[in-house]
Amino acid sequence: MSRIRLDLRLVAAAGLALLAGLGVWSLTRPPERVTVLVAAEALPAGVPLRDLALLEASVEPLAGLILAEQESEFGDWTLSVPVSGGSPLTAAVLLPPPGLIPDMIAITLERQHAVQGSLKAGDLVDVYVTDETGTRLLAESIPVISAEPGAGGFGGIDVALLLAVDDVLAPVLIEATQTASIDLVLVATT
Repeated sequence: MSRIRLDLRLVAAAGLALLAGLGVWSLTRPPERVTVLVAAEALPAGVPLRDLALLEASVEPLAGLILAEQESEFGDWTLSVPVSGGSPLTAAVLLPPPGLIPDMIAITLERQHAVQGSLKAGDLVDVYVTDETGTRLLAESIPVISAEPGAGGFGGIDVALLLAVDDVLAPVLIEATQTASIDLVLVATT
């Protein structure tokens, strides 16, 4: 019988060693990386992306970064602010060409309905509406043009948002602000 105990201990020890090895591997493996566009030098505002000195860099994926493979898509977009050399380009610092500027709508939501006030320009949000019939998805992947926290009445804090919408979504969203509760959910990007 002592032989069976010894074998069970060895099996248990081997299993624990395997689990420890898997844990170390998962904690030490390098994070996934993507190739993004980076300013090769200090870049001035008002210049189309295709005319800028850009480099490619491999970084961890973050929402809003312009991927190297998207360079041709954003070629006609214009830099809205100066960017220092070595800084990655984000969608928030680019303005679309005049024909691509979306319609916009301004709404104010309490922080708890706007991702706790952590939204920023360039984020994408899903819009959910809750009314007497329940909660439903109203729109997906809506670009945030700007998001500014502000003081609300009675000590509450709200967020003033400017969202890019189309002619169909705008009136539906306006009606929802009057008849329902709106919640924005940040879209996870990879």
